[in-house]
Amino acid sequence: VGFFYNNSRKELTTYWRTKDVLVVALGLTVSVIVLLTNLLVITAIIINRRFHYPIYYLLGNLAAADLFAGIAYMFLMFHTGPRTAELSLKTWFIRQSLLDTSLTASVVNLLAIAVERHQTVFTMQLHSKMSNQRVMILIFCIWVTALLLGLIPSYGWHCLCALEKCSSMAP
Repeated sequence: VGFFYNNSRKELTTYWRTKDVLVVALGLTVSVIVLLTNLLVITAIIINRRFHYPIYYLLGNLAAADLFAGIAYMFLMFHTGPRTAELSLKTWFIRQSLLDTSLTASVVNLLAIAVERHQTVFTMQLHSKMSNQRVMILIFCIWVTALLLGLIPSYGWHCLCALEKCSSMAP
């Protein structure tokens, strides 16, 4: 990891600066808030029978994706600052895969919600006629897609062998 930072002319420190401590403290605070608020949304959808409709399952899945993003960001906070210099290549890819997977899941969920809402509004209905089984298949496909896209760099699609053709900032 040090090689990539030196190659990109970014500063990689081995000691904690005030800036590093503030970034980690703020990042962990935001992560905890994200985790708690999304847990509240998921709990409300599970407990309240009025929320047992396809749109709410998709909203619950968005909350799950954002909950996962909070966990990924917390992992990032525990592996940043001076700890970045200690990262192995494998840990670097795990850190990046968690972030990529959570971002992909969140964005694809937003797309699915937009399409569902478009269909529902277009037919002038309050709730979608999509079956629960179809929503569960859609949610499964969202997570498979997010995992595949998040794991691509870990399974060989990276710049380790040809830095001149790729990013000089990260592997």
